[in-house]
Amino acid sequence: MNCSKHSYFAQAREYIRYNTIIPTAISFLLGGILAAFLRPDNTMSVILLVPAGIMAAGLFFFHKRVGAVFYLMPLFFLLGLLHTGYALQPPESPDHIYNLIEKRSITTLTGTVASMPEFDGHATSMVVNASNILFRSSPDNIRKQFPARGKIRITVDHKLPDTIQPGDRIITLATINRVSAFKTPGVFDYQLYLANRDIYVTGKVNSLEAILPYTDIDETWYERLFYYPERIRHSTGLFLEKTLDPQTASIYKALLIGSKAGIDNATLENFKTAGCMHLLAISGLHMGLLGMGTVFIISWVFKRSVYLLNRIHIATTATLLSLPVLFGYAFIAGMNTPVLRALIMSVFFLLGVVLRRQRSILNIIAAAAILLLMIKPLAIFTVSFQLSFSSVLAIALIYPRLISFLEKEKTSIKKKITAYAGAALSVSVAATLGSLPFMLMHFNRVSLVGPFMNLLVEPFLCLWSLPFGLASLPV
Repeated sequence: MNCSKHSYFAQAREYIRYNTIIPTAISFLLGGILAAFLRPDNTMSVILLVPAGIMAAGLFFFHKRVGAVFYLMPLFFLLGLLHTGYALQPPESPDHIYNLIEKRSITTLTGTVASMPEFDGHATSMVVNASNILFRSSPDNIRKQFPARGKIRITVDHKLPDTIQPGDRIITLATINRVSAFKTPGVFDYQLYLANRDIYVTGKVNSLEAILPYTDIDETWYERLFYYPERIRHSTGLFLEKTLDPQTASIYKALLIGSKAGIDNATLENFKTAGCMHLLAISGLHMGLLGMGTVFIISWVFKRSVYLLNRIHIATTATLLSLPVLFGYAFIAGMNTPVLRALIMSVFFLLGVVLRRQRSILNIIAAAAILLLMIKPLAIFTVSFQLSFSSVLAIALIYPRLISFLEKEKTSIKKKITAYAGAALSVSVAATLGSLPFMLMHFNRVSLVGPFMNLLVEPFLCLWSLPFGLASLPV
């Protein structure tokens, strides 16, 4: 028994030694989850920095030994706790619009449209980067103007003119207030959802006449470059609206640019009932198809040249050149949490192919989780993060067995087709089971036909709608 325990311990230690990123990611996640309960303030953060410094010193001392892992895990636990705890705090800057208001106020707001205006059939919402704010009313009846910064989610009960696009400066009369969360346990946390997007203030505009262009300041080259991807996203949405019927356009806008605002409730309910709601979100499927298509096209072009064939490795070069395409599409798709997660995992996978480490899927998932949470620490509390990583992790756990099973099936065509169909069903079932706890927690239901419906719907998406949609974007 003792020998058996010692053997298991030695195997675990050896596994951790060569897969350090996995326990590191778990430690970072646990620290982030604990931050939601502790809510560390500045005093607690300073206190926690002391053991973090000790852990970092111990890691530096044991950096070439197995014992370094036992310093690395608590260090990343504390880093996750501090990083997420800091993100949970409201903005500290005195000129942030969150700190300029304490209650519902009527203001004249000057700012820059930061996101594509999205019309859901009833109202239009957009994000504005504030630059100045003028309070229309105050206790002493004196109008006060302040320079301001920060994002505001503006809503207006009309469809905005197509001429208003990201990067435009506007001046508007809006009623703004801090975002408040409902205290009912189990309901959607709207405050946390917006905080993950760095939005702490929302505003309401009563009419289109209250939104005016503001052209007194010329746009700099940096601003043109910064808002260029969102402008492409906006123009793509307008093209789809003018070219296709409203229902088809709304679905293609969700598939291609990540905007589900125009999809009617009946269609959304059909996707939810069928367990295919995830297909309407930008995911690894989009990035995978785009990456493979880009690599194929670049490889085909480069192979036409004898000069290039003799001097470079075509497959590696094509893989590296596909990375800028993926980054460009991620920006056009809105760069929200699902898009960022899909981008990070796709980039890590392609780099794994280049480095001949493409089968280290668990390490790729762990690295993607850490990097995503470093960029967006509050993403750990979002539905998209929980569903996407739980389903991908479940698929990764059965991936080695599926590969070995498919490699053995080298007999007849009929058996190969049956084997691949069974593998596809296994992947769909694994993804459903992996995300099941979070589906029940957030939506209180799960689709029993989901694994089968995905097998019917995804071929049309993968082989028709999505590839031709992605190919149409540059055209």
